[in-house]
Amino acid sequence: MQPDKLKFIEFNADSPAGQRYVDFIESTIIDSEIFSQFKKQYKPKIISRGANVLKTLLNSYTNWQGKKKNRKPRIAIVDWREEPTFAEFEMFAEFFRSKGFEAFFADIRDVEVLQGRVFAARKEVDIIYRRALINKLAENADESEGLFKAGKENLVCIVNPFMSRIASSKAILEILTDESNRNFWNKREHAAITQLLPWTHRLQFGFAKYKDENVELIPFVRKNKDLFVMKSSSGYGGKQVILGPECNKDKWDECLDNALSDKSWVVQEYIDIPRITVPVLDGSLSFKSFKANFSPFVVNRKYSGAMSRLSTSSIINVSTGAGVIPVITVKPR
Repeated sequence: MQPDKLKFIEFNADSPAGQRYVDFIESTIIDSEIFSQFKKQYKPKIISRGANVLKTLLNSYTNWQGKKKNRKPRIAIVDWREEPTFAEFEMFAEFFRSKGFEAFFADIRDVEVLQGRVFAARKEVDIIYRRALINKLAENADESEGLFKAGKENLVCIVNPFMSRIASSKAILEILTDESNRNFWNKREHAAITQLLPWTHRLQFGFAKYKDENVELIPFVRKNKDLFVMKSSSGYGGKQVILGPECNKDKWDECLDNALSDKSWVVQEYIDIPRITVPVLDGSLSFKSFKANFSPFVVNRKYSGAMSRLSTSSIINVSTGAGVIPVITVKPR
């Protein structure tokens, strides 16, 4: 996100994270004395990201077939206990309980199917809020058998269903930005795609259209590294991302050859990363400049607040050391 433009470089539809972290940080800021002074001139619009997640869990449960029981649904938040985001699982469970629902974290290895009923941590559950990433589920299929069986047989409502992984593939942006698919979009949709999405194409031999020019893709990408980023279409956590402007020619060529062998990478137009200055309290107060991205949450097709991730690195991801701050919408009083 820059002052004059907004670009969505990828979608995280597999298992979005960070909502409760940011809710907590935001509430701390809003309750502070310094923000009370700010509110005299500006009116903040407070959006509870956690509340919108809960609403979606319940809507999904109702749509699934969840009116058959005379009690509130029991919610299990499922991932591996060793994940660095474990603290947020506990924050979500506490929030759901505060709204009157029985909710708890369950390790994915403790999900099982017994006589057509689904249990997590030895408790029968109605909703599984899947936080485990599809890639890791596939890599650890022997530990995920209970979840796979529950989903395959439709025995429980799984929010973040397995099919949501499709939209997280970086390759999906090629479908949207490839001009050969122009006839699929109306004028308004095409204008939005052109304005908001960077050009993206699967890395493969052959020709591609780039800015109204037909180019032989691989030689063109090899020659113009400063224009592009290469990514694994199924990568996550800031891994398997090669930034052309920050890579020497030999390294770029090596990574390009490896990506072609893998056959599951994309090349994307490089977008300049904005910097913002924020206060940092580390023993004493100082102001530091960080590279930043804008990460909006969309829940049930509606905007559900946002966060910004900050890093000294151009690959901005919490798993690689980035921090998070809330994005608060305000208007003058």
